[in-house]
Amino acid sequence: MNINVFENFTECYLSLASQVFNEYDFICEPRGQAIREKLGVKFTITNPRHRIPYVRVRNFSISINNNVEPRYYIERRGDSRVRGPSDIVEMRREYTMTATIALPDSEASATGTTASLFKELMLEGDYGLADGTSAGMKGFAIQLVFNKGTVMTGVTGVAIGSVDHKITIDIPTDDATPYSTAAAATGLNNQGAFLTEAPHPIDGSNPFEVSASMIFRNMGITIVDNVGLYP
Repeated sequence: MNINVFENFTECYLSLASQVFNEYDFICEPRGQAIREKLGVKFTITNPRHRIPYVRVRNFSISINNNVEPRYYIERRGDSRVRGPSDIVEMRREYTMTATIALPDSEASATGTTASLFKELMLEGDYGLADGTSAGMKGFAIQLVFNKGTVMTGVTGVAIGSVDHKITIDIPTDDATPYSTAAAATGLNNQGAFLTEAPHPIDGSNPFEVSASMIFRNMGITIVDNVGLYP
C-alpha cells in the first residue's frame, strides 16, 4: 500500500479528492445516493504547521460599472409629452473587487522578495527602485479558476484528464492567449490590480484574514462548457 506524502493539508485534500473521483475502488448506493469510495488510504503531512485546510480566497465580489450617462437634446419626438433622455452613453467602465483573503504563514513570507498583501499596499503598485529609476504603476496580476469535473492530478503528479467545465477570470487579460493572465506592466491596458484598502487586524483568526478592496482597468472572463444541450 502506498503512503501519500504531502507538504500541507490543502495539497493532501485536493489530491485525495482527485483519487476518490477518478481512482475509486467501488461505488455504493446507501439510501439511493451513489457515492464513490476508496479504501485503505494513508497519508503523511511533512509540515505540521500546515495541518489545517488552507484556502487563500475565502470569498470575493467583482463589480462592473458601465457609468451610463443619459444625454438630453433639444428635439421633438412625436408626442411632446415624451421627456425621456435622447441618448444613453456608456463612459469608461470601472472594475472593482472585494475579497477576504487568508494571509500566508509567516515562515513563507520571511524573504524580502516574497509578495504579500501588506507589501502591495505599501508599494501602491509601483515597483521602481529606491533611486527612482524603473518607476511605473504596474499593480499585480490575478487569476481565479473555477473547475467542474476532473480535479487536480493523480498521486504521480500527472494530469488524470482535462477539465470539461471551467470559468477563468484574468486580471489583466491576455487577448492573444485564452484563459491566460498577462503579466502586469506599465501602460493603461497593461496594468493589474491596485489595492485601495486592506486593513490587517490582529485577532484570533487562524490564519489571519484580510478584507481587501482593489481596482483594475480591464479583465477577461472565459467560460468553457463542452455540453451543447442540457436536458
